[in-house]
Amino acid sequence: MDRRSLLKIAGLSSAAIALARPASADEMTQATGVFAHGVASGDPLQDRVILWTRISGPKGTDHIEVNWKVAEDRAFRRVVQQGQTKASADRDFCVKVDADQLAPGQSYFYQFDALGSQSPVGRTKTLPDSGMGAIGIAVASCSNYPAGFFSAYRDIAEHDEVDLVLHLGDYIYEYAADGYASQMAAAINRVSVPAHELVSLDDYRLRHAQYKSDPDLQAMHASKPMIAVWDDHEVANDAWKAGAENHDPETQGTWNARRSVGFQAYEEWMPVRAPNLVQDGKLFRAFQIGDLASLHMLDTRYYDRAEQLNPMAYQDNPEMLERLRRDPSRQMLGLEQMNWLQQSLSSMDTRWQLIGQQVMVSELLLPDLSQVLNIPEARQRIGDGIVDALLAMGGQGMPIMWDCWDGYAGARETFLSMLDTHASSPVILTGDLHTSIAGDIKRMGQDDTMAVELITTSISSPGFDDYFPTNQPGQLPPAFLGANAKLRYMDTAKRGWILVKLTEQDMEASWRFVDRVDRPNQPSRTAHRMATSHRDQGRYGLKPV
Repeated sequence: MDRRSLLKIAGLSSAAIALARPASADEMTQATGVFAHGVASGDPLQDRVILWTRISGPKGTDHIEVNWKVAEDRAFRRVVQQGQTKASADRDFCVKVDADQLAPGQSYFYQFDALGSQSPVGRTKTLPDSGMGAIGIAVASCSNYPAGFFSAYRDIAEHDEVDLVLHLGDYIYEYAADGYASQMAAAINRVSVPAHELVSLDDYRLRHAQYKSDPDLQAMHASKPMIAVWDDHEVANDAWKAGAENHDPETQGTWNARRSVGFQAYEEWMPVRAPNLVQDGKLFRAFQIGDLASLHMLDTRYYDRAEQLNPMAYQDNPEMLERLRRDPSRQMLGLEQMNWLQQSLSSMDTRWQLIGQQVMVSELLLPDLSQVLNIPEARQRIGDGIVDALLAMGGQGMPIMWDCWDGYAGARETFLSMLDTHASSPVILTGDLHTSIAGDIKRMGQDDTMAVELITTSISSPGFDDYFPTNQPGQLPPAFLGANAKLRYMDTAKRGWILVKLTEQDMEASWRFVDRVDRPNQPSRTAHRMATSHRDQGRYGLKPV
């Protein structure tokens, strides 16, 4: 089982319909102006940063001249870098500049001009090269356009303590307009374009264009640099190295072709430094934040993940199922990425090691929900078969999320062993689950905490409360926490993001929530805080603040 197959089985998602030739990005999103998709910056280093924009120009043009500049002040009186580049049709008129020769740890302003127009002014910041100091990182994931408004992005944009945005994937969703989480899309004027499920290069480009037409997303990109990695929905649901749950080769072509065009659109439209992404598929990379922290971005999706196990296929042989999930040869990262991670951890001498990745590392066992679940409503939402399976497996020590590291328990133990050996205080930052969770991680047979995991909820995608209706509000977190002793916090209802603040001695995580996503411009609030001291302080492990 996975979170979306529940809805799929219930008949709430649709198959792809026949493809039609899409209109241009500007026509489909009703965008206006030369810089209708805003500006963005990303992948900052100590001396450079990627600057991004897209030019909406006259039809029939192959190339458009674009000027750019970087300054120390918003009025651009102290310009430190400038140049000229081209927006071309073969890159969907997206522009990416790797602005270099910048000073470490400094804020800058940047702007583009083309076709007689100037872009909005963006603000970015380089990484420090030395000194402990402190940093604030916004952790975000799972922004589903038809599922609701992106007020949480606006909150990140306006939050003074955020130096850097970490996006852990599902930046876009690939479903058809009447697919997953689209029930209120028409009512709030957020219907997905194109209308069919994404398959072609034009499809993926259009969906990226629609998302970047959102004013809250534009505000966040214009105010903070982003380090991003993909999850499954940048191409297709529950992807692995050779396929995906909602990819049908008979009607949608080969998986490699679909993955390649999804990768190309991602590289064009995102402020990532990955010029060979389509050829080598490598989005895993590392960043050093002075002496304070190293950040290691992993790809648990496409690079070398083995196919997910289907527990329903082993109902008569649970011993075989357990052997398979504990088989270390079933890879999540793959040997090459594991070797890269070990070298990356060993080469950066920092106080903290941040691991940015997609799916939950901590164990998440299914509790007994028989006294909690509103069974009649659950049967209506997710179907009799899934409800019966939940009730039968609940409280039996079975994982609920087989798409996560729980389905690759052998590979997880190898991964944790590496962190235990080569990281002094690892903090695992996770998205994907649409649920807020914090937990201590301990290796099998050991009592000491060797890592902590912080899981951000979604920006707008539905969470556990939408999948598992309960008799009374708020019953899910106690049920799950009772069945998973290493978890320290859980919220299954709210959308938002996490603010992670690091100092030499301490890490503090604040979950910021919006009350609703069906209305725009919603305020945010801090709902919960967890913290840990550095491992060498003897107080390593999450505690509420």
